[in-house]
Amino acid sequence: MQIRASIRTKMLVSILTTVVIIFTISIIVSKKQYNKAATEESKRLALNVAKANTSEIEKKIQLAVSNITTLASAFSKKDAIPENQWKNIYLSMYQKVYSDNPIIHKLWDTWEYYEYDTINNKTYERYGIRLYNKNNLVRQDIFHNNTNDENTIYSESREALKPLIHTPVNIKNNELIKQVATISAPIIINNEFAGIIAAEILIEDIQKIVKEIRPFPNTHAILTANNGSIIYHKDSSLIGKDITIAFPDLSEEFTLSDKIKNGTEGIYSGKYQKKDITLTITPINANFSSQPWSLCLVIPTKHLTSVTNKTTIYTIITNIIGLLLVTIVIIFIAKYIKNNLNKASETLVLLATGNIDNAKEIIIKTGDAIENIADSVNKLIKGLNTTSEFAKQIGEGNLNVEYKPLSDKDSLGNSLLYMRENLKKANKEAEERKLLESKQNWATSGLAKFSDILHANNDNIHKLSYQIMSNLINYLDANQGALFIIEEDYNKNKILSLKSAIAYGREKHMKREIEIGEDLVGRCAYETKTIYITDVPNDYINITSGLGTANPGFLLLVPLSLNNEIFGVIEIASFNNLEKHQIEFVEKLGESIASTISNVKINERTSSLLKQSKQQTEEMAAQEEEMRQNLEELQATQEEASRREHELEAMLKTLGDSAFIVEYDMDGKIIYANEKYAGVLGIEHDKIIGMNHADGFDFNKTQTAGYEYFWNDLKKGISKKERNKLIIKNKEIWIEESYTPIFGKETDKPYKILKIGIDITAEIKYNELLTKLKTMEEAITYDNNKDNVILIDKGKINNDLISEKKTDFNTTNEHITTHNKKTQDNNELDSKNVDSELDYSKEDESSHDIITEDGKLICWHDKYEITNNELNEQHKQLIELANILYSSVANEKSKKEIKDNLRNLTDFAAYHFGNEESYLEEAGYNNMTIQLDSHKQFMTLLENISKALKNKTITDYSNIMNDMKVWLHLHFSDIDKLYDGIV
Repeated sequence: MQIRASIRTKMLVSILTTVVIIFTISIIVSKKQYNKAATEESKRLALNVAKANTSEIEKKIQLAVSNITTLASAFSKKDAIPENQWKNIYLSMYQKVYSDNPIIHKLWDTWEYYEYDTINNKTYERYGIRLYNKNNLVRQDIFHNNTNDENTIYSESREALKPLIHTPVNIKNNELIKQVATISAPIIINNEFAGIIAAEILIEDIQKIVKEIRPFPNTHAILTANNGSIIYHKDSSLIGKDITIAFPDLSEEFTLSDKIKNGTEGIYSGKYQKKDITLTITPINANFSSQPWSLCLVIPTKHLTSVTNKTTIYTIITNIIGLLLVTIVIIFIAKYIKNNLNKASETLVLLATGNIDNAKEIIIKTGDAIENIADSVNKLIKGLNTTSEFAKQIGEGNLNVEYKPLSDKDSLGNSLLYMRENLKKANKEAEERKLLESKQNWATSGLAKFSDILHANNDNIHKLSYQIMSNLINYLDANQGALFIIEEDYNKNKILSLKSAIAYGREKHMKREIEIGEDLVGRCAYETKTIYITDVPNDYINITSGLGTANPGFLLLVPLSLNNEIFGVIEIASFNNLEKHQIEFVEKLGESIASTISNVKINERTSSLLKQSKQQTEEMAAQEEEMRQNLEELQATQEEASRREHELEAMLKTLGDSAFIVEYDMDGKIIYANEKYAGVLGIEHDKIIGMNHADGFDFNKTQTAGYEYFWNDLKKGISKKERNKLIIKNKEIWIEESYTPIFGKETDKPYKILKIGIDITAEIKYNELLTKLKTMEEAITYDNNKDNVILIDKGKINNDLISEKKTDFNTTNEHITTHNKKTQDNNELDSKNVDSELDYSKEDESSHDIITEDGKLICWHDKYEITNNELNEQHKQLIELANILYSSVANEKSKKEIKDNLRNLTDFAAYHFGNEESYLEEAGYNNMTIQLDSHKQFMTLLENISKALKNKTITDYSNIMNDMKVWLHLHFSDIDKLYDGIV
């Protein structure tokens, strides 16, 4: 809603309102700034007061600390004083310190007994002295085995190895309950902890200091220990309580517990009991403790800003007086302005209604802005009259009438000039539009006409070319034209062949083929760009008529291209200039011609390909029958090769179960070895690769001397047989070896050596034993000191030797028997009446004794225990790793986690089996076949799991996990019991 009022009233209201707002904002801003400055100054004052009182408290504590640390430092030099002297000296120092410091309630020390009494050297006891006041008398005690609080303080000091101030506690002193704080310092002798010295100080004086702190009204102080325990508060019932319990709201608002524990210093603002408060926190460090106390001051914020409220009232009164003076001055000025503006207003009202003729000039001579307004109104009257006349002329269609705007910024005048120019431009554009539409209609009609021509002649390239050029020359009103199409010559090179020429002389017809890139036509095809020449050379082309010969002035060459492929070139010659729309028409037409030529060529090529395809089909049918016969013969050959390969693999597997198979390169390094060879060497299979042929062999002198000749014969392709002795872990192994050089397909030189070896150790040992027995039976001893010959009782010798070698003989014979039986009966062993066919794929009758729990594969059972504790622990670890693998499989963990758990189980199993086999060998346990086969079967089980994971062939692990569970149960409960008590 618009408010109707005089200009004088509006000036008064607006100016006074503005002044009042400015004064109000000034007061508010000034008050805030002053309050802020006053509050900050008050906070600094509160913090300085807190720091001053903190410093005073630190001095009182530091006095006691200095005495304690001085005594501790003195005690560290006790070794320099005879023992019978330093005990009396230090006791007198205690009494002096205790009497000179009334703040100390109790003074005591605790020593490691072996430091205080070097004679008895009781390392399990501690020794101590304490001085305290009881019934106003100084008492002295000597004590052993420190207990209660002294033990806690002792352990904290021994761990910190520096002076500490401990949490205050309540004590009863002369029937009064008082608070004391313990200060301790470690005694370090020869860089080792020897004991502590401590003092309990009364904190009444400290509480009095805190009680007197009050920088502002209603301020209350809180003194706390590092753990938040209240040391002082005006409410004595809160002393000793945790600050988070006594003041939960205050502690939560300011996180007091963390700030006190960390020794944080600062000033904070917040809410407490629905009131604004300011909190100061200053730590009491005493320059030695990592667990400082803290002094907190809680100050009502309103007391910090009370001084600024009075200053604000004085400022408001001063501003009101100034406002009244400003109002009087504004009234006088408003009246003067009003009278002069009324004159200008009357004239402007006439101009606003369009009554220019009755508007008269204003005469005001004030020499100020109002006079400038009058002059501007007079100029406006004159300008409007001129503009009105100009608009009238434009309306009558006189677009060339002269007119000058009042100024560069005369919007109305400039708009009229802009309107006149737009009218001129619109007339011109209308004429150009008519011409453009005529050209577009010409091009559209031409494209429609030639479209019919292209569709009607798309089966004959020569007829199509003639129709295109004859109609195009007439449509363009040109003089000559030619159509060139891309074709291949007898060398399969692409050329431009002239298919149609209209109105060309005989000279032009003589050259019907043009190479790409040659002349203007070849260049147009090469660059695939339109060429338009307005100054044709005199010797390029002539146009002949009955009146004579003349040269065309303009030449147009347009490429026939489609999808970046060139199909030909159109050449147009004319006496007249070809306009832009005509050239664009020919270019668009060129795309349609290229498409039609492409289709014609495709149709011709398709027809040719159909004929060629029919011929090839007949040839392929004959070849297919021949190939079918060849495939049948090849399939029969492959089946025979597969059968032989399968037989060879079976033979090699059978051979590998009973013999050592090793392959060497021509330098004698191992490039392949079967598992049996790795087992006899006691080396991991992967680590065998790269070993030298001679590693581990114990050659005699003859073998050593002829080793080079032996290997040279192998390189020449000569097979060898050897009987060699290996020394593995101080154990002899005899091998019957056959070396065969392996030749390449197309060479007469071998590229590797194949060795097949048989373990004949048992046979050698057995023969050696029989030889020794035979030799002993024939042994005869002569007595050279007598004339007669004494014959030793060879029967007794035989009995003694047989008794001595009985164990070795039986063991060797049993090993030979077991080895032969294993080969014949497919791994069936008979030892100690135990069935050694290690088939763990199914549970046996004892598997119901297996103990399991949720999430576990198998649990440890007392029946698995053997007498060797080390192997027992390894068995438990094996079960634990199996349970971890089972859990990751059952819970469908990631494949990476399952692989890691499988790797851990495999590595530990290999370590354990090697350790167990070493124990059996050292103990002379010769019947290890059952254990070795059992170990090998478990490793094969783990290898199958690994292959399943790698090949992603197993989705249900329940069967293979059950096999592992049964193996663990049978191996620990039956197999390992065979050697229990031996190792």
